[in-house]
Parts: sequence; C-alpha cells; structure tokens
Amino acid sequence: MVGIEALSKKLHTVTIICTYFGSWPRWIPAFFHSCNSNTDFDWLIVTDCPVPELHSQNITFRSMSLASFNAFVGERLGFPVNKGAYAQLDFRPAYGVIFATELDGYDFWGHCDLDVIFGDLARHICAEKLASFDIISSRKGQLSGHLTVWRNDETTNRLFTVVPAYRELLSDPRHVNFDEKIMSAFLRDLKHRTGSEHCPRVCWANRVVVGWPELERNCRKTWRWREGKIYDSKGREQVYLHFRTWQRTMKCTDLNIAEKPLEFRISRRGIWISNRSWRDYLLTILPLDLYWRLPQVFLRKMRKRLARVIN
Repeated sequence: MVGIEALSKKLHTVTIICTYFGSWPRWIPAFFHSCNSNTDFDWLIVTDCPVPELHSQNITFRSMSLASFNAFVGERLGFPVNKGAYAQLDFRPAYGVIFATELDGYDFWGHCDLDVIFGDLARHICAEKLASFDIISSRKGQLSGHLTVWRNDETTNRLFTVVPAYRELLSDPRHVNFDEKIMSAFLRDLKHRTGSEHCPRVCWANRVVVGWPELERNCRKTWRWREGKIYDSKGREQVYLHFRTWQRTMKCTDLNIAEKPLEFRISRRGIWISNRSWRDYLLTILPLDLYWRLPQVFLRKMRKRLARVIN
C-alpha cells in the first residue's frame, strides 16, 4: 500500500478515464478546463471525436471508433462484446483490466462523465482517503458513474469478475447499469455475506456531488468556477457539479477550447466568461421553456399510469 506521505507528494498517480463516442457537447471546453486545472490528476479520454488542441499536461486522448473500442474491450476481457455509445458505460468497473497497459505506473484509476465541471478534486480524493480505501465514490451508498476511483491492484481490478453472470451482462448489447446499480448491489451483498474484513474498503459514506434534484429545485441559480474551484449560488465551495438535467437547456457558451479564463459562470442556459445576452439571462431567471414542458410531462406520466392500470 502507498503511504499517505508518498501520495501527498504525487497525487497524479490517479488517472481518470472517460470513454465518449458521438460529437462533443457545447460545454466541453469548460469540462476540459476544469480537468486541466486539477494538476494532481491525469485524464485519459477515449473517443471518436476530433482531438482538440489543448496543449494540456494532464489530459491524453486516444482516438478510437466505437467498433474498434468494442473489439479492444473484447480482446482485453477475453470474450466478444458489442455495446452502443451509451451502453459501453457498463464496462467502467472493468477499466482496470481493459486499460491495464495504459494504467501501468498509476496507483489508482477512476472514471467520469462529460456532463460535469470539476472544482478542487483533492478536497474529496485526498491522500488520506487514497491510503485508507480501495474504492472512493462521490455518491452516498452507491458507486457513481460520474466519478468513482478504484485502487489499481489485481484484487480490485478483477472485482467485477466475481459478479454473477458478469460475462452475460457485459456482452449484452443493452445498457444494464453494470457500473452503478449492479456493482453497488454486489458490493453491499458481498459485505453482508462475508463481513467487512473480506471486502474492498469502499468510501461512500457521503454525497459530495451536486446534481439532481438540487438543480431541478434551483434551476434559476447561477454557479461560478474560479481558479480551479467551483462555487454554488450562495458562494459555498463544492467538489464538482453534475448537470445531467441541464443538458437539454444548455444551449449557449462563449468559452472555447483555446481559452484559459480565470473564471466562468454556469447556469441551466449555458456557460459564460463575458456578459450573456438578455434573452439567455431572462430564460434563466424565468424558465418559460420549463413551464411550457410541465403539461407535456404531466400528460406522459398520466398515460404511463393508465397503461399500467389497463395492462
């Protein structure tokens, strides 16, 4: 085990892997910028999107089509797989085996989503936790797809192979939520059956990410990222923001890949480093598009309930 003192000197023995296929979302410059500011962590981005000219010291890209990625995963796991662009997230607990060559020399590896903006990650993934735990999640009582860190050793890396029917689950072309729901249930059951002394040490006592439902309740609020830290609308520092529920409405940004601003603001409408238009500001404080959707959402829920009653 690596001691606290050694990890304090070199926290970049943690690399975070993100696999993404499709086209870059509008907010991607903010994501990369927040990664680049966490200099104690490395990122490996596997994608079929054009590689941006970031000139970053801690972000590495590996260009690969989805078909090539499935072939690569199948070769590393020893059985054929054929997941879609979203379903391939099921592979995350197996990254320690899939990317064994790429992870050589790292003490920990993790995975994350793109619809996040990181603040100071060392507030959560700190030297003390890295020395004390084998798995560190940002959600309470569950593994988090948008940020979980795993110890890079044989036992932890092959933990997914102990899950019943893991081959069938990972070879299923559908998204089966192997990375969050299935692995979380497996770890809880493993601890119940064998006792904590025979289980990996999992840190999931607290929830450190801000996402749903907070963003739904506070859709008018604006966040601020400044010099590697992220602050909510009340000025409180947070570890990171997961804005999955804002993807549909986040239409605007004036931040580009080449820029390295000291500060930018985040709202449900977009990301800005300068003054935004009156229209975007108005739609943030008066989310008319959300109000317009309410009757549609209500009708869809009623149709589903009626279908269940009829069936």
